Amino acid sequence: LVVSNNQLSGNIPPGFGRLSQLKELNLKGNQFSGSIPPELGQLSSLKYLNLSNNQLSGSIPLNVGLLISLVHLVVSNNQLSGNIPPEIGQLAALKELFLNDNQLSGSIPPELGQLSSLEGLFLYHNQLSGSIPLEIGQLTSLKYFSFDKNQLSGSI
Repeated sequence: LVVSNNQLSGNIPPGFGRLSQLKELNLKGNQFSGSIPPELGQLSSLKYLNLSNNQLSGSIPLNVGLLISLVHLVVSNNQLSGNIPPEIGQLAALKELFLNDNQLSGSIPPELGQLSSLEGLFLYHNQLSGSIPLEIGQLTSLKYFSFDKNQLSGSI
């Protein structure tokens, strides 16, 4: 389901969670607002989720860890807040994680170090604090990462 770069607005329909065979959900570049519906966690066949460049707020649902087939997770350029859910570390197939340009806070969860297939990790321009977890060093497939424009401290 690709409806990117339109002028769609309102909340993301929770009914999308019933599309059990859906492989791609691309809603980027619209004017969707409100929170990410937790019902999207039911999309166990989903490989590509792009909700970037909208006006989404609230936190990333904890059941994002149920999206076991997910390869690309892109929720950048919204107004998402709260912590990065450690449950993202359960997404074993994930290759790209874009959480940049939001208002995410708290520390980077060490569980992200479990993402052995991860090639791109983009957390820049948030309000993340604390140190970069040592577990990030376990990401041997990582090719690109950016943590700039946060409030991170400590050593690398």
